[in-house]
Amino acid sequence: MFRSNEPESKMSLEKTLEHKASGTLLATEKRMYPKTRWAKRVATVTSYFEKNRMRIFWATLYTLVSIGIFAERAYCKFFSVSSFIQI
Repeated sequence: MFRSNEPESKMSLEKTLEHKASGTLLATEKRMYPKTRWAKRVATVTSYFEKNRMRIFWATLYTLVSIGIFAERAYCKFFSVSSFIQI
C-alpha cells in the first residue's frame, strides 16, 4: 500500500495507525451552503433546532406536565363542586 522509500507515506501510515490505536477518528465534512433565501432560512431554523434539541425537549416536557397537572386539578375541583351542589 505505502512505499517504503517515501518518508511522507510512512509518516501518514504511522499517524493512521496511531489514530486507530487511540480510537480517535479525524474527519472533516464539507458543508454546502444554501444559495436561495428560502434555503438559507430553512438551514437557519434547522440549525437552531439541532443546537437546542435538548432544551426544546425539556421545555416541552415541563410544559406538558404542568398543563396536565393543572387540567387534572381543575377537572377534579370542578366535578367535586358540582357533585356537592347536586346533593
